[in-house]
Amino acid sequence: MLLENNNVFSNTDVGINLEISNKNILANNSASSNNNYGIYFYESNNNMVKENNILSNNNDGLSLDLSNNNSIREAVPFSYSTIVYISSDTCKLK
Repeated sequence: MLLENNNVFSNTDVGINLEISNKNILANNSASSNNNYGIYFYESNNNMVKENNILSNNNDGLSLDLSNNNSIREAVPFSYSTIVYISSDTCKLK
């Protein structure tokens, strides 16, 4: 699935949430001012996150929880808490 050119902001929980979802591309999205995470992956593998703006979320900007073989490219993350949280075996940051 390709998820691109979206602007998600001021949600009561997560801006973009992928759970048990594999082989997706998130490109050119903006996730800002969400009450929890900007972008959250849970048990989601082999995804690509590229050229996303992740700004001023209350928890992690980008969280990869139990998610493997994901690529993060040219992300612009900033958060009040952790910028990127990774709880997985493999992740490629470029």
